[in-house]
Amino acid sequence: MIAPPHGMVERRPASQVGAFEASTDVIDGSKSLAGLRYRLELLTASEVSLCKGVFAAHLYADFTLRFEDSQINCGSFLIDVNSLLGTINLLSSLDSVTSKDASGAQTELPVSLIHDGKILYLGALEKNLTFEPPRPVLIGPLIFDHSKFKGLKTSVTTKVSINEPDFVGSDTGTYTAEVLEVDQVFKNEAISSGLNHTIHWQIITEGLQNLPDKYGMFMPKFELWWNSAPIMIPRVRLELNGRSLIAQIDELGNAEKVTNLVGNLTIDINLESYHLQ
Repeated sequence: MIAPPHGMVERRPASQVGAFEASTDVIDGSKSLAGLRYRLELLTASEVSLCKGVFAAHLYADFTLRFEDSQINCGSFLIDVNSLLGTINLLSSLDSVTSKDASGAQTELPVSLIHDGKILYLGALEKNLTFEPPRPVLIGPLIFDHSKFKGLKTSVTTKVSINEPDFVGSDTGTYTAEVLEVDQVFKNEAISSGLNHTIHWQIITEGLQNLPDKYGMFMPKFELWWNSAPIMIPRVRLELNGRSLIAQIDELGNAEKVTNLVGNLTIDINLESYHLQ
């Protein structure tokens, strides 16, 4: 499951700005089904590239997709891929989310989830973030018969409440989950064949203007491409509030000024290569 983006952008001392390096070691000794390499690009609202980098991941026998402890160099700051995406377990009961806090420690966050056979809905993340009624958070996630998902679209208007030491409040927003394409051949600049059963879906968020984005789950748009055979997530696109993203690394209080130039920002993650093991 996608973890909330706590600490996903980190200020980087100028002395540490340099080439990106990623480890490809097997994690925790688990059997890896595939070694993956992704390309991440940070884009403005007009699709102008601000920075890019690559990182590694592994798909394991229990269908856990784990991202390496990788950081993408964006000049004087880093995008922390682990904090952005956490760990995605496609077969678990999804009763918890693995997240990485600002200190780098992995933590388990209890969640309340409902599945209707096609869509996974989130009711609460710990006791500090609640959705009444539950909001759609993932379509699938394991999808093999694409015909059952063709034309799927649903919207949920929900009350979102936050109870944190530095913020207590609530607001109303609407989440719309929609399947855009089924049984498609996935292609990008690096991948031209082999992924012939891809479903593409999105979740769009509207409203929630009065809640701070840093507690997660409020991104304007989340898109995911899923390939059924071989099982693969070849692409993820996250549209984020530019002011919120920049404010996390801005030390001079100019986040609003910068956001006026770039609007929302998109993190586009594309599969660059894979090796079935």
